[in-house]
Amino acid sequence: DLNGVKVKDWMTKDPITASPDTETEEAAATMFTHGFRHLPVTEGNEILGVVSLRDVLSARIRRRSRS
Repeated sequence: DLNGVKVKDWMTKDPITASPDTETEEAAATMFTHGFRHLPVTEGNEILGVVSLRDVLSARIRRRSRS
């Protein structure tokens, strides 16, 4: 029943995160290894954003097409 449940009840505790400097290959590998489709990007205790597997794969494709 979604009416009585709070996000904290089902969110991932202590998620694996990436830093802003994480290479796209490493982010993709992390998501594939752990079965994630989204990866929080943090710096210290601050959440900067969330990247999706689609974001990471698109960046890799763009990089290859420029080479």
